[in-house]
Amino acid sequence: MVCKVCSHPRVKEINRLILTGVPVTKVAKAAGICRPTLWNHRTKHLPWRPAGGPKPVTVQEQLEDLKFELHRLQILGECGEPVSGAIQALNARRMVVELQARMEGRLDATHRKLMLASRPPEGDVEVVFENGRARTVEKAG
Repeated sequence: MVCKVCSHPRVKEINRLILTGVPVTKVAKAAGICRPTLWNHRTKHLPWRPAGGPKPVTVQEQLEDLKFELHRLQILGECGEPVSGAIQALNARRMVVELQARMEGRLDATHRKLMLASRPPEGDVEVVFENGRARTVEKAG
């Protein structure tokens, strides 16, 4: 079944109003759409979450928050809203999360995920490249 809001001729304007915080009842009245239909659209087709939820604490929670904000800004940008300043702030937040992940040992200096669960190689090792990928092997004696 097709969402009535997604197929509405003013969908970009409706999405912009919802994502900028205009109450759903006002948007529904302005667009001539029943409120439950708009609530359904907001919860199922837009990046939306209830206000006042817990702040992200862990690196994983912060990453999920960044993904949520990027999705929200992408839709706002597609609706004609200026988002360049918000994207710059989001990028700065991303760098802080990367730094925190490195400090916790979740990323190495080149942003590759460390394999924390695997056992580190013992003895003399070297890095070799096979098919464009790095691999750690024991040094030949």
